[in-house]
Amino acid sequence: MHPGEASRLWRNEAWIALAVYLGATIWIFHPIWPHLSSAVIGAPSDNVGYLWTLWYGHDALLGERSLLETQLVFHPDGTSLAYHVYSWLNLLLALPLRPFLELPAIYNLLILQTFPVAGLGAFLLARLWVRDSFAALVAGFLYAFNPVHCAYSLVQINSASIQLLPFFLFFFVRTLRRPGWTSRLAASFFFLLNAMASWYYLVHALLLLALWIAFAAVREGLPGAVRMLRETSRVAGLGMLPLAPWIAFMVGSAVGHPRVGEAVGHDLFVADLFGFFVPHSLHRLGDWPIVASMNARYTGNVPGQTAYLGWVAIAFAAHALARSPRRAAAWRLALPALAFAVLAMGSHLHVAGVVTSVPLPTALLESIPLLGSARVPNRALVVTYLFLAVLAAWGLADARRRLRSASAGRLLAAVACLLVWLDGPTVLHGRTPFDPPAAYARIPRDEPGAGLVDLPLTPTNAALYLAYQTRHGLPVVEGYVGRQLEPSLLERIRSLPPRDQLEALRRGRVRWIVVHKDPPQLAERAPRVRAFWIALGVPIHFEDDRVTIFRIPERADRTDQEPLRSRETSA
Repeated sequence: MHPGEASRLWRNEAWIALAVYLGATIWIFHPIWPHLSSAVIGAPSDNVGYLWTLWYGHDALLGERSLLETQLVFHPDGTSLAYHVYSWLNLLLALPLRPFLELPAIYNLLILQTFPVAGLGAFLLARLWVRDSFAALVAGFLYAFNPVHCAYSLVQINSASIQLLPFFLFFFVRTLRRPGWTSRLAASFFFLLNAMASWYYLVHALLLLALWIAFAAVREGLPGAVRMLRETSRVAGLGMLPLAPWIAFMVGSAVGHPRVGEAVGHDLFVADLFGFFVPHSLHRLGDWPIVASMNARYTGNVPGQTAYLGWVAIAFAAHALARSPRRAAAWRLALPALAFAVLAMGSHLHVAGVVTSVPLPTALLESIPLLGSARVPNRALVVTYLFLAVLAAWGLADARRRLRSASAGRLLAAVACLLVWLDGPTVLHGRTPFDPPAAYARIPRDEPGAGLVDLPLTPTNAALYLAYQTRHGLPVVEGYVGRQLEPSLLERIRSLPPRDQLEALRRGRVRWIVVHKDPPQLAERAPRVRAFWIALGVPIHFEDDRVTIFRIPERADRTDQEPLRSRETSA
């Protein structure tokens, strides 16, 4: 075949693959389409909090606010935004959409595009190693719709932004095969975009490059290690150069702030040994009693415990490792998959929910400054899924070649696609309506800089209340940022008696208390919180069926009540 004809065929295959992944995305997420502009994908969590980041970040990029710090949250002190989850890639992608779409629609489209783009990247990468388009198509689906990606698409946009890693590896492998500045610059560009999507994926890319250097040292000795170090340094150095000012800002902010190193989760949001082989909660078998019972044993939340590799992918990958004529090359792909699976298991081995005393390599990363703040080890499985997908394609391609007829090979490919589809996620339901209470408009703006506090307060509610700020624009006492470097006003007054709490709020220019009657969590506590402030003598400014708004008077009279953080009225 003429090289030009082969290139056109490859491009056509890529467009077909993209269309397949786009169709799968439309179907799997079809419940969100009628609510694209009025709700965000997934139950209330970090997802609604990112609406605030889109709103605030765009204003900051346009010069109307500061990217480095803000006074709009954790009023009256404000907070540094050094460790806030901007997810720069998504922030920039969303910027041209702001004049035309509502924030929920922008957020949803950002989440949805990660699936077809990730699939296309994995398809191209697999096609580079495996000269079989059907097998590469399966690889793209396995990576794009892997369980960790699906789980985080319902929660966090940064963790769901896995789509650039395969493009980075595609061009990096091409650089190693045919060194040149075209491929090298492309690899650096996608290294940068991958890092801009999530700091976690920057760390994973660096660790992956370190593995490449180690492999070169084992295979070729010191000269090979030096050559690989030189190539990886060029790619990573060029990719990280635009990020250097912000990384320096993060390092400087960490100095003297022990909270940066207090991140917990290295032994919580991890892959359990059983989790690799038991279907996850979003799987078609997730509701089966035995599957649900096992998933309930794991530590962490649903995204942080998801680790299912998929029996279909394991079977084809095992064939590649055991039967392929190029088994040695296949094992070189298996080693990164295994290494990152071990990293995803956290600081200690978890077996069926039991945390053993067996230490794992993540314990070393936990002790390294800045890297230790990456507190969700199971996100490392993104790398595992990528190499597993390529290995599965390798095995499928080899199995097809062993068949005697082309029709039998096509039948095997069709059966493989069906099995991969059945072993993948079911239709993803769940959404969070974005409907800020209209009562915020009842709050006078006659005292610039006066703040409010929304109650009842939990991390989930704080994210939703922060999204509400995109409509009312008033400073809030609560907050929800990536890392809070200093204690907030609410933390400082938590143990004070009611009189002192109220006085501290007044001195902090907190004038409004908004008690929500229908928050996503602790709704049953809302009447008690409302009764508490009434008993404390704080007058009601306005009330409807969704909120009660209290105005803190200039002087308090009745203060002998329970503290704000008491058992019944805990925020």
